[in-house]
Amino acid sequence: MKIKYCSNCGAELSVKDSFCANCGTRQSYIENNSTNNLEKDSTKRIRVTDAVTKCLKNAFNLSGVATRAEYWWFYLFNRIALFGVLYINAYVGINYRSAIVFSEIHPAVLFSISVILGLVSSVIAIASLSVAVRRLHDTNLSGRFIFLGFIPLLGLISLLVIFCQKSVVNGNKYRNVSMDKSKKIWIIVLYVIYSMLAALIYIGIYINEMHFMLYRL
Repeated sequence: MKIKYCSNCGAELSVKDSFCANCGTRQSYIENNSTNNLEKDSTKRIRVTDAVTKCLKNAFNLSGVATRAEYWWFYLFNRIALFGVLYINAYVGINYRSAIVFSEIHPAVLFSISVILGLVSSVIAIASLSVAVRRLHDTNLSGRFIFLGFIPLLGLISLLVIFCQKSVVNGNKYRNVSMDKSKKIWIIVLYVIYSMLAALIYIGIYINEMHFMLYRL
């Protein structure tokens, strides 16, 4: 019998299965996920929209694997989205904050925009961290290797090389392993704290800029 593996948790499935019996994920973009096919380059078997949607849905999931194409598509989306957030914030700051001084726009409006942009940045950062950990799992490495990013230059180069590696199918100990619920809860708590801190920092920067502008005028 021909087999394939779940695109989310890596569970073994029949080629005819449309849904994973283990996690319930719909098998939408991989038609034949046999062992031989998984060892090949998977870039052409996932669209950018599928990759982005999957990564956002699994923002709090560190179990399973992420293919090389999935990781790099989301990395591209991450760069574009964060640039867009910075551009929007800069555009609003340059063109509309002066209107607050003359009471043309209520401060709460621009404050809300900054909060929303900060939360969007946090969600994207969290999803990027999750897909990076799953990409490490896909190469049969522990998610702890993500801490290489704290090593200047050499650590970043090492991660770049790892993220460019092909999927490891045979003998991959992370492909069919699910994380304990207790660990997931702690990870979610840490992610929420991270998001709150990021949003507070973003809000603090906004308030400081507003005070500087008001005092300047």
